[in-house]
Amino acid sequence: TDALKLAEKKFDLAISDKYILPLFLEEKASTIKKINSKKISKIGYLGRLVDFKVYPLLQILNRLENLKRNYEFYIIGDGPMEEYLRSLSYQYLKIKFINYIDLNKDDSVIYEVDLFFAMGLSMMEIASRGIPVIPMDYSYKKMNRLIKLKSL
Repeated sequence: TDALKLAEKKFDLAISDKYILPLFLEEKASTIKKINSKKISKIGYLGRLVDFKVYPLLQILNRLENLKRNYEFYIIGDGPMEEYLRSLSYQYLKIKFINYIDLNKDDSVIYEVDLFFAMGLSMMEIASRGIPVIPMDYSYKKMNRLIKLKSL
């Protein structure tokens, strides 16, 4: 692709195709959903519920709770950490669990959410729909440092 050739030229590299991971995503949105941070009411996470993804998610949930604003937080995914997440209780966050959605057949719940947090391919799925998404980092243990978050 042109982007690959440009990167090779700029960094004086020869990049083998075996290092390229093709992402087969359609651009579904022609516009990007605009949000007003004061009007955000529904926030979501899309991805597997495994340890290295859940520890950053826990920090996000706790940070949102500390804002003392009422949010609906959609957790879309399943995995071994699901029961642990279901056991948590928050005063301001109302957490809704959706175990599985087929993004190719019915992604309507995605469009109900104002802002997402995600990693990897899940992040790209959200972004392809024009919905604001904040990339998450991973961690295999509880995070003591405050993670920096920037929107995509």
